[in-house]
Amino acid sequence: MGRLFIDDIPVSFTEGMTILEAAVNAGIKIPSLCDMPGFRHNASCMVCVVKDMPSARFIPSCASLAVENMRIATFDTDIDQARHEAVSMLAAEHLGDCEAPCTRGCPAGFDIPQIIRLIADGDTGAAAAMILAATPIPETLGIICPAPCERVCRRKHADAPLSIGLLHRFAGHAVNADTQAAGIAAAKNKKILVIGSGPAGLSASFFLARLGYSVTIQEKDAKAGGGLRNALSAHGVSERCLDQEISRLVQSGVQIRAGEPFDFAHTAMSAQEHDAILVAFRIADDNFPDLDTHKNVFFAVHQDKPSKMAVRSGDAGKHAAMVIHTFLETGNPASPPARFDSHMHELDKKELSFFMEQASRENRVQPTLAQSGFSSEEACREAARCLSCDCSKKSSCALRDAADNLCDWKHRYRLETKKRYSRIDSHEEVCYEPGKCIVCGRCIQITEAARELTGLCFIGRGFQVTVAAPMDRPLSEALSKTAIRCVEVCPTGALSLKRKPKKEERK
Repeated sequence: MGRLFIDDIPVSFTEGMTILEAAVNAGIKIPSLCDMPGFRHNASCMVCVVKDMPSARFIPSCASLAVENMRIATFDTDIDQARHEAVSMLAAEHLGDCEAPCTRGCPAGFDIPQIIRLIADGDTGAAAAMILAATPIPETLGIICPAPCERVCRRKHADAPLSIGLLHRFAGHAVNADTQAAGIAAAKNKKILVIGSGPAGLSASFFLARLGYSVTIQEKDAKAGGGLRNALSAHGVSERCLDQEISRLVQSGVQIRAGEPFDFAHTAMSAQEHDAILVAFRIADDNFPDLDTHKNVFFAVHQDKPSKMAVRSGDAGKHAAMVIHTFLETGNPASPPARFDSHMHELDKKELSFFMEQASRENRVQPTLAQSGFSSEEACREAARCLSCDCSKKSSCALRDAADNLCDWKHRYRLETKKRYSRIDSHEEVCYEPGKCIVCGRCIQITEAARELTGLCFIGRGFQVTVAAPMDRPLSEALSKTAIRCVEVCPTGALSLKRKPKKEERK
């Protein structure tokens, strides 16, 4: 048993233990990316770098053995900068999208690919639940949204963009009394007043209620809905779907006081009676100069440039709800930080062909009844055209987590020469996207331990090192026994399971 000092804290270690292992045992957090317990340490990412204080040298904690009386620092300005550069370089080389272009093109940031995959699988109920978790007015938005997401759909470069708007409407229409949106928090003893019941007000109320707050909407008109009713009329559609969505919001616990204009002259009194007030429409600030003097009064819409797009206003309401929640929990009205999102370049025909291989080649499906939208069969066929441009590991990618926690994205590396996207699909169960690989070597060690016939290995030298099957052998031969396990331990989704639609699995 030996002892070293990490951030001046005495830490015990046994012979053969690395600095990182000793730190973990002592409850000291050192960021890491390629390291994983039970695997050899390759020190390929340098995210776990620490400083040896006597020499001021940077060393990888995952591959450096603990030594008696060693003095290690795990954080200072230089270490933070070293980690930032390490992650920035890996992110610059990462060839793949975290989020699909359609999700980035959606003002509300809906997880469009996942909703569409559920529709393609025939799991309409799950698609409905997912879209209900994203907005309280799913069918109304599906009808009136101009679908800016379709303008950035990659499928348009092959034939025509996916009919995302109609698929959204289909999933929204499938929401019923039995549809449950997951993630509802326990009730809190705090009251929030939302002024205005347009898309921003309805959205903010929905998310605040799900967070456990007691929410009341005050609306000057006789019926809640604001400009959404005019928008539905402009599309020649009945307001019935909006009435049902508002009724569902009321059933969830939100109170609506319609036909009661808010008297801004009594703002101070209302601010005392409520834990927070949200103004969810544009007002003339000159008439109410004292609004900004109340720290618990918030605005859901930009007062100078209010959005004319309902889906964007709805997202503004959701954002305001998160700010209010943070304020009530911490006292600081901070906006939730945006996640790192790797972007791929515009694909050429060869690169696009890799995505087309996993999608239906059918042309854009037109609904038989344009006014009613897709039937179930038409929706499944159209959804099958989706290229699934998002990453299979976007919610659990170790590189994305490291980028969120360790990097300042105002300063990042950009490659002068872009690598070309490729995908290896020769295996029945998994596919391999080399551009996403960070060369951690986990899959190599797994194939070695299982004595695969060929397995995987490092190929190349220096910055050109990649992971591949030796001698150009097919991936099906390299991963004949260990494919699933390799997918499980891959930190970035470079190895992923091929998606098999449920309809195909039933055959």
